[in-house]
Amino acid sequence: MSHGSSTVLAAVYGPEAVSWVTTARSSTSDGVLTCISNGLLSEEQYFACSEACQRASESVAAFFRIVQQKKHPLESAGQ
Repeated sequence: MSHGSSTVLAAVYGPEAVSWVTTARSSTSDGVLTCISNGLLSEEQYFACSEACQRASESVAAFFRIVQQKKHPLESAGQ
């Protein structure tokens, strides 16, 4: 990707899922870069899955920030 942004992929699958939604989001800006879904979903189900993907991508991005700060504490302190 350009401009130093990274992609976080998040997927939501239930234990007995007949449908699924996978989204890719930029870690440097809001919004969905791409979304792939399979199966039949109501609008409500789609947006519930999309929100769960958003929360998952935020958790993954936070995890990577923590790992980076632990790995390079002096560089992170100046930000």
